[in-house]
Amino acid sequence: MEIPEDPIHLSIRDARFIKYEQFMRLKQQEIVLRWSVLTIQEINRFLKSWMLCESHFILKSLKLIVSGPETIDLMMSLPHEVTTDPNILEQFRGFVYRPFTRGFNIRRSDGRMATVSAVKSCNKWYICFFVH
Repeated sequence: MEIPEDPIHLSIRDARFIKYEQFMRLKQQEIVLRWSVLTIQEINRFLKSWMLCESHFILKSLKLIVSGPETIDLMMSLPHEVTTDPNILEQFRGFVYRPFTRGFNIRRSDGRMATVSAVKSCNKWYICFFVH
């Protein structure tokens, strides 16, 4: 399926058709994929790729609805710093209905930082990624 090339925002209600290779080619600043079929390993590969400046160079925010909480373990396997800074976590306001209580700061090789977090809200698990 062809995905629109809007450089700013992409939101897909049922993203089960988007496989890892297609996801890695997305070039939007804001991406929302509901019911993503990306595996934990693929999300880990994406985060590593972002950290190495190999993909998603202009990405500012990402929200994925995933199957469960196991993604927290994935984030802990990357070089990170846990944050509970309300100024950073406030950036996630509007991503989901439930507030975030902690996040994982990861750093890209060029110095940019992103915070990644997972939360359960409305019986769904969300992974949210915000570059700051």
